[in-house]
This record gives sequence, C-alpha cells and structure tokens, in this order.
Amino acid sequence: MTGPFPIGAAVIGTGFIGTVHIGALRRLGVRIAGVLGSSPERGAARAQELGVARAYRSLDDLLADPAVQVVHVTSPNAAHYAQLFYFLEWFFTILFTVEYILRLLVVQNKNRYLFSLDLKPVYKFHI
Repeated sequence: MTGPFPIGAAVIGTGFIGTVHIGALRRLGVRIAGVLGSSPERGAARAQELGVARAYRSLDDLLADPAVQVVHVTSPNAAHYAQLFYFLEWFFTILFTVEYILRLLVVQNKNRYLFSLDLKPVYKFHI
C-alpha cells in the first residue's frame, strides 16, 4: 500500500508490539523498510512471516539504511536506553514520550544530550 507518507520505517522488535506497529504503519500508508529482531535468525523469520522485505542483522545495519527515515522501538524495555542513546550518537532526532524525558534528566552523565542534540518531547497515545 502506498499512501500519503513517502517515508520508510524500520521497526525494532518483532514480537507482539512490533507486529502491532507494523500493521498500524501499513494502514497509514507508511512503507516498512525492515525489521530488527532479537537475533538475525529471528528477524529474518519474522520479516518473512510479516511480509517485510528486509531483516537487519544489527542496529548499525538498520541505521545505515538510507531507506529508513523513522524507527519504531518496540524492543523489550530493558533494551530501550542503550538503543536510544545509540541513535543519539548517530545524530538522529528522537521523539520521546514525556516519561522518557523525565527519566533521561536523572541519568548520570547522559543529560548532556538534552542540551546538545535535537530532542522532541511528545505525548503518549495508543494506536
């Protein structure tokens, strides 16, 4: 489906929530550029099941893909911080929920990002 959004989305996490995000993005007409699973094998299997053309082997692989303009992080919560700070190192604009901004304010030695890079707080909504 092609729609009003000429962007490519990647989804990190291929479980239940990742599948929900992929479905919602498709309904909006957003092209799914690829998925990143918990392992290359899991990602490849789920990409095939979900009809996604590409399964990334690593976060570096995903971030280097010029077809990706937006990333949905649906990985387990414990992985979020490492992934989000990795995005910051690649100079991505990050859309955070208000809760994430508040959590980042108290993370030692990480608050430098709040003042030096492009962060946008957003309000949480459910798809």
